[in-house]
Amino acid sequence: MKQFKSLLLIGGAGKNTGKTQLACKIIEKFKGFPVVGIKIARYKNLKSLKQKYPDISTQQNYLLVEEDKMNGKTDSSRMLVAGAKDSYYIACPEQEIFGIFAKIARKYNSQTLFVVESNSLGSYLDPGVTIFVKTKEKQPSKPKNPSRQNALQLHYEHEAVEELLNRLYISNNQWDLKAI
Repeated sequence: MKQFKSLLLIGGAGKNTGKTQLACKIIEKFKGFPVVGIKIARYKNLKSLKQKYPDISTQQNYLLVEEDKMNGKTDSSRMLVAGAKDSYYIACPEQEIFGIFAKIARKYNSQTLFVVESNSLGSYLDPGVTIFVKTKEKQPSKPKNPSRQNALQLHYEHEAVEELLNRLYISNNQWDLKAI
């Protein structure tokens, strides 16, 4: 598995756990750095993707949108509003995730940091920090590679988020967590 320490990966136990809100808080805290925000929606297969996005051409097997609206209506727009240099929305089948992320990452230099909301990208890359967000009401699914160094499970509550933000730092263009 390739190390990609300029990547901060946020996954979660289902919808409405606070993943995007956390991504935006992190981007806002580090907006003095060149941070790119990415939201990845994984689909089981091409058929389910095309049911959701019927306008995708028959030659294309994914949706990639570079966000340009700062209206806060979509998750990728909220990342821009929070201070991301650029923001993207990706919808694709599982097998396309790494290739599409790599295509975006190649557009940027080694000084660029990435905050990515995805439960799947961690299967392909070893990020600087992995955060798995859950709410008390939801039983968490298992995060991908939970035994990694700098992997953290977080109940989305104000105190926990503030503690995380205080521990999170950047050194040599890599995300990292201060020890407790």
